Amino acid sequence: PVCVHTTQGPLGVVGKLSIMSALRVARRCAISAIVLMTAQLAHAELLVGDFRETDGVGPVLRFDDAADGAAAPGGSFYTDLDNGNNVLHSAASMTYEPLENVVYAADFYGQAIRVYRATASGNAAPLRTLNPPQLGQPIQIAVSAVHEELLAVTSNGVETFLRSDSGSAPYPQRRLPLSTTSDGRG
Repeated sequence: PVCVHTTQGPLGVVGKLSIMSALRVARRCAISAIVLMTAQLAHAELLVGDFRETDGVGPVLRFDDAADGAAAPGGSFYTDLDNGNNVLHSAASMTYEPLENVVYAADFYGQAIRVYRATASGNAAPLRTLNPPQLGQPIQIAVSAVHEELLAVTSNGVETFLRSDSGSAPYPQRRLPLSTTSDGRG
């Protein structure tokens, strides 16, 4: 997905949200992106998640807002901590959440949703990780600050969690399973 960073400026909240199919992005270029913009909309950063890694570390690359063509990333962050027990494998999609100034990363192969500071760099520990066994593989995520919910499209369907949930214990607040037919029958 592509998400414009909304911030509180002197004229109020600035920015807008634009969403693209994570599967379409993955099929076309095996990456996802998030655009973070400042209040003046004059500067942005593009975060590109490496969606190709299944077993190792999948970095999130940080590009300048004017990046084009074969531009080199200006930085990156990744997670490879605790002797390989805490690893960001593949950021399938990311969502910026302005209240906490964080980026939620859907770690498809890691079967987790990891939350990072928006300014994360280098080998960064997530602020929290949501990885209950029933989560499956997160594909797309969104945050509703109004309802304090984290919405996740996963390999199991659509699931909602509390925005502040972390660890392996939380169970989804709501679940809509995937169906194979248009009328909802499996």
